[in-house]
Amino acid sequence: MAKVKWNYAVVKSVFGDLWIGKTGLEANGEYIFSNLEDASNFACQLFEDDNPDFDVSLEEDDEGYDDELLCQFEDLENPIKEELEEIKKSIEKFIVKG
Repeated sequence: MAKVKWNYAVVKSVFGDLWIGKTGLEANGEYIFSNLEDASNFACQLFEDDNPDFDVSLEEDDEGYDDELLCQFEDLENPIKEELEEIKKSIEKFIVKG
């Protein structure tokens, strides 16, 4: 059995949450990436675009600090390769294209 060459993409759930998954689709450098770090950077940019009031540099005591958003951002910023879910054929249509 041939080993699958995984690439990475960002998916937006029906609830609007972003997550990074692995896919067998061919990398295009635009929204499907051969490098997990590139997918992470794309996901973080999308997250910041979706949450214009979010500021990753805020500390817990700062006004506007949002722990829930920070946790979501950190999951996108530091994905764990071994824990990534496969993007099934049925949800490939939810891959974010930019």
